Amino acid sequence: MANDVKIDRFILDAPGVSAEGARRIATMVAEGLAATDGLPEAIEAPRVKVELTVAAGADEKTLARLIVAAALRDFARTG
Repeated sequence: MANDVKIDRFILDAPGVSAEGARRIATMVAEGLAATDGLPEAIEAPRVKVELTVAAGADEKTLARLIVAAALRDFARTG
């Protein structure tokens, strides 16, 4: 069963990404985290900051997938 994920604030600083694109990416990130098997029953992460370097022209789905992967690595370190 998928986990419930609550993201209180999502800040995306990515040159060339519109506000609407950032909203779509944020939604995909929440969906990606919720669909991840193996997340703890409850996790409190007051702040997760990820910095990524991606190829120019990377699509929104790729950005979301990379953000989810980086967040999961951070959860594994702090959980």
